[in-house]
Amino acid sequence: MVADVRTLLVRWGPQHIAKGIERGLEEVDKVVVGLPVQASLIGNLGFAALGAIGGFMAPAPWDDILLTWGGHHSTTLWDYLETMVSPVAGLRRIAARQALQQPTGTVGYRPGLAAEVRYAPEQRVITAPKFVPGVLRPKFQLGS
Repeated sequence: MVADVRTLLVRWGPQHIAKGIERGLEEVDKVVVGLPVQASLIGNLGFAALGAIGGFMAPAPWDDILLTWGGHHSTTLWDYLETMVSPVAGLRRIAARQALQQPTGTVGYRPGLAAEVRYAPEQRVITAPKFVPGVLRPKFQLGS
């Protein structure tokens, strides 16, 4: 079979589209936190399944396009497996879970304190902001 421009577009085009979607899903991971698995993993699994199902059901040339597109998303599963198995990634996951479960241990910056204040979680005291007269007035008292 001699390759022509159409064949090239059918074979390469879906991979470039899938790479763009994969990169977008990595950005979603930065926004959506707290899930048991990464949001991009869920998206890549869904797109791989959609490509496989579409490859069986779609007419030509869409079957080749969807199979190639879904195949690219299925290869990202190796990337997730590699990060799950590596020891460094395991330590990062443990540190991330601990960061979600425990408070940071500092109150933060407050004017007048030379350093941050350490506390135990059971000793946390939340104070209201200092009252400033005239700031919190109803609209009808502002003179406008």
